[in-house]
Amino acid sequence: MSHKKLLLTIFAISFSFLMLADETLACSCMPSHPQTSYCNAEYVIVARILRRSNRKINNHHVYKIDIVKSYKASEKAQQYLKQSRLITAPNDGLCGINFKIGQLYAIAGNSQKIGLCQYVKEYSKMTQVEKRGIAGAYKKGCGCEINLCVNNMNCQTAPRSCDWSLFNECETDYGICVPIKSSKIQSKQTKCQWRRSPLYQSCLLDP
Repeated sequence: MSHKKLLLTIFAISFSFLMLADETLACSCMPSHPQTSYCNAEYVIVARILRRSNRKINNHHVYKIDIVKSYKASEKAQQYLKQSRLITAPNDGLCGINFKIGQLYAIAGNSQKIGLCQYVKEYSKMTQVEKRGIAGAYKKGCGCEINLCVNNMNCQTAPRSCDWSLFNECETDYGICVPIKSSKIQSKQTKCQWRRSPLYQSCLLDP
């Protein structure tokens, strides 16, 4: 099962049973745009997966990594990233990730424990906009909010937000929500919109 399809499945389960959630609902989280994941993360790195340890921690797999790039890291994150390891649940039913040994991954996380609810993507499968985003372009839009909009529900179009459809690949793969200057001289309110980059525009014309 692909990462994107799995996230859609997780979202469908979460959205359908949100009011009935209890301890039996193992893997449950709302989808997050890559920019939101970047802005909320304690660290954003590109790491190569070296090996999976034979030793487990609380029945979770432990992966040894080599950090190739570190684009963001709080002081706390720098401390545990020194250990060069990531911990993940044993299967995708518990939001675990089966990392491919030797592959590069972009990871935005808040602890050593990583799962499907965080931004984790093979670097080779990222778009140029995603690569630029984690390298710093997303940071410019951290003052904006990306609002998840499903089937025209919860679409608020607030001034400081960009509406995001989970099924719109242009917004997901090529979108960066950034603040803009209002054309109205009397308006001092900051507005946000999807950056009209060539790749974003090209995707809109040929989705």
